[in-house]
Amino acid sequence: MSERAPYSRVYWSIVDDPKFATIYDDDRHLAGWLRLLMAADGLWPASCPVPASARKASLTALTDAGLIDLMPGGRFRVHGLDAERGRRRDAARTGTKRYPDGTHLAPERPLGPGTKPSRDETRRDEQTREGLPNLDREALAALETATGHVASMAGDKTLNEYDRLVGDHGLPAVVVAFGSLANGKRMTARQLVWGAVKVLEPFVKDAPPPEPKPFAPRKLEPWEQELRDAIEIQNAAVRGGS
Repeated sequence: MSERAPYSRVYWSIVDDPKFATIYDDDRHLAGWLRLLMAADGLWPASCPVPASARKASLTALTDAGLIDLMPGGRFRVHGLDAERGRRRDAARTGTKRYPDGTHLAPERPLGPGTKPSRDETRRDEQTREGLPNLDREALAALETATGHVASMAGDKTLNEYDRLVGDHGLPAVVVAFGSLANGKRMTARQLVWGAVKVLEPFVKDAPPPEPKPFAPRKLEPWEQELRDAIEIQNAAVRGGS
């Protein structure tokens, strides 16, 4: 895909954003908001006509939540889009850092007097210090994208296992395992990580039992053979006499 391909950005923070309290868990409203965002982003800075396919119930819900403004003439604007496009413009001027998973980050801020690292940066640094060396920015972003929740909600045991999986198999393989497990469904971090263990490290089935050896009679000692022959002669005589 071209570096200049158009895109619309959706932040993971909408999961806990109060404005999305009545929107995020309703697939129809959330899909409606995303479609409106993409349409408005494409026509920015002009206002955008309301698509004919937009559901009236979703338009009402999005307006009541303060996520869009309906305007005269059947047009609308998306809240926050002006600020987002402004950040993109500033990032284009100063340069951005892009990661292989598609994550775009603004240039790192130098820490000086009165400047504090963000909560997200602090959380990631703490996880690296706490013995999770494989959970870098990309690995945490992959887990958060798959679950829709911040990685810290996964719990220590699940994060430790996720760290081991990434170290043993590599992040791309783990992400592929997540995709095969989820198959479009929302799953928890615990379900994804421990499911990925089964995908990437399947149990080796027990080996089939060995084939039974054909019966081979033991070779008789000479005295045993003489005794058997005498018995057979005796039995034959008995059968003949009867």
